[in-house]
Formats: sequence, structure tokens, C-alpha cells
Amino acid sequence: MTTYFKPIDKSAIIHVQCHEKVQEFGKRCQAAKRDPNCPVVIRGWLYKRDSTGLKLWKRRWFVLSNYCLYYYKDSREESVLGSIPLPSYRILYCSPRECRNRKYAFKVRANVLWISLNLNVVHQGMRPYIMSAETQEDMLGWVRALSQSASMEADDIINR
Repeated sequence: MTTYFKPIDKSAIIHVQCHEKVQEFGKRCQAAKRDPNCPVVIRGWLYKRDSTGLKLWKRRWFVLSNYCLYYYKDSREESVLGSIPLPSYRILYCSPRECRNRKYAFKVRANVLWISLNLNVVHQGMRPYIMSAETQEDMLGWVRALSQSASMEADDIINR
């Protein structure tokens, strides 16, 4: 698999080649459609804090595949609402102060990283995502899988 990072207009777009197919990642209209030939690491329901600043939580269906986290309105996975290229992010637990009304919360925050050259480069304009699971066990499973994908560890390591 080849991964290319290219910052554009205060955001970063990742191109990932999977089965000879190049995909473009982003939000809503720019979001990638998941390649069904790439294996799924984990899928399930999470709550995602709305990006409007109102601190509303929306239940979304998430699918982790090919180092990217895709989210949908429901489990039919028909129309992707957004995609998060995990090698550009790091996974952190939320402090109780950050998510007062949510247990089992974690965040996906922009990383300082440039894989191909091992240099530190800040990706400007990449917003953080705050999510929560319904149980502590679910949260730990998601954080583990997301962290391993963010650090680009092989999928078979996640299944150990």
C-alpha cells in the first residue's frame, strides 16, 4: 500500500491506493466511498459530537478500513457522511472536563506527522473529532483499533 500526504488550502487530503484504486478523503461531498474490497477492522455505533459548536451528539455508524475511519447515518453504509484519514490524526482519551455529559469519550485530533520523510509538519485546518461509545469495553476497543491505524500498524496486529 502506498500513502501520499499533500496539504491543500489549510487541510490535508490523503490518497490511499488499495487494490489499484486511488481514493480521495474529506467531509460530506469530498468524503471517500469505502472500497468494499479492503478488509474492515472494526465497525459499530458511536456518538460523534457535532461540529457546529452546539455540543450536540449524533449517533453514527462507523467503519474502520484501510487506515481510514468512515461514518454513516446508519448501518446500511449506503452514503458516507465523512471520512477521517487516521495517519493524519492521533487518538486521545477525553478528560471529564472536555466531555462532562458523556462517559467513554475519546477524541481524534490532528497529528503532527509526515510519514514519507519522518518530519514533523502541522496539518492546518483539520478539526478534531470527539466521540463516545456506549460502554467502556467498546471505547477501549475503538481507541485501540484507531490508534493502531493512526500509527499505520498492520491490520493483523489489531486482531492479536
